[in-house]
Amino acid sequence: MNYPLKDAVIEYILNGDFKKFEDTCTTIYSHYTPVATNLLMNILGTHDTERILTVLAGERSSHFTNSQLAKRQIKGKQYKDAVAKLKLAYTLICTMPGIPCIFYGDEAGVQGYRDPFNRKTFPWGRENMELTEHYQKLG
Repeated sequence: MNYPLKDAVIEYILNGDFKKFEDTCTTIYSHYTPVATNLLMNILGTHDTERILTVLAGERSSHFTNSQLAKRQIKGKQYKDAVAKLKLAYTLICTMPGIPCIFYGDEAGVQGYRDPFNRKTFPWGRENMELTEHYQKLG
């Protein structure tokens, strides 16, 4: 799993740190052969990380108890901005060498903080169709 690329994409999207993005890509693609880089699993989230939509909303779970996190959701402008950032982040990993991988539900707008809140069920019938259609177009 290409965690260095994930971290660099998030840093770039959230903070505009293109230098870290460039340095990370230079390191990855100069240390591995094209055969290896074409097989990298380019991710934005996994079962081991907070949900990418929540991360891109600027939310961090360290300030909250589990009871608070169980009820907490991003909404309104913060949610809309996070969706726009996720669309950009997913576009980036789709255009890099490697295989873009989706953690179930990210394409549908699932939110979630640290484990176990990042492992919610798929929102059948309540998907964010804007995100779903963006992921489908890129696929």
